[in-house]
Amino acid sequence: MGEAEEAVVVLNNGMAYFTFQNPFVITEEDVANGTTYTLDLVFNPKNIIKAHTSETPDAPISDRQSPSHCLQIPQLELTPVPHKTTETTSREMYLIHFDSGTPDDAYDIRLSLYYVTQDTEKTIYGIETEGILTGLTGHLPTNIFSIVSMGEETDGSLTFKRWDESVYISGVTRLSSIGAASTLSISTWLQPLLPVTVYDNLLYELVSVAEIR
Repeated sequence: MGEAEEAVVVLNNGMAYFTFQNPFVITEEDVANGTTYTLDLVFNPKNIIKAHTSETPDAPISDRQSPSHCLQIPQLELTPVPHKTTETTSREMYLIHFDSGTPDDAYDIRLSLYYVTQDTEKTIYGIETEGILTGLTGHLPTNIFSIVSMGEETDGSLTFKRWDESVYISGVTRLSSIGAASTLSISTWLQPLLPVTVYDNLLYELVSVAEIR
């Protein structure tokens, strides 16, 4: 192995768009008081770069001597969180343990919920998902989707949807203590173009709650 070198990877994703998951309200009192606002564009850098082996490497960075050894550099997805300049942003982070039941197809999905720290209701403004490799993962996850919209069901649980408004993750209850766990459902496919399958009773846990800015 040689010495480490700095690398710059440029990915052209064509476009990006941002949505608030709940309305952001500016009151008449805010206007009268000249309240100023900040829009945080947040992301979690932990574990987003993945090292793996592949028979057909298509990663931006690969070993010249062993091309099957790759580094996967994802497109950076920024999540918008609006707040008053005097306020800050917090992140509520969960790990979903996904296992399709087929060999090597197990991994974690990191689900991050962003809200204004000073908001006692913890209203969600941004949502971020990321596939996390584990010791049981045999290939890169190809079915991790961005959350475009969310809704609250009659039982108080949350449902998260893809760009086409189809349900992706459902039955999510926000947990209050680190290490607490529950179950949810995921509607996805193992590979693109395959039929969608619903996976029920997947375990998820609250791993951290932190003020990030």
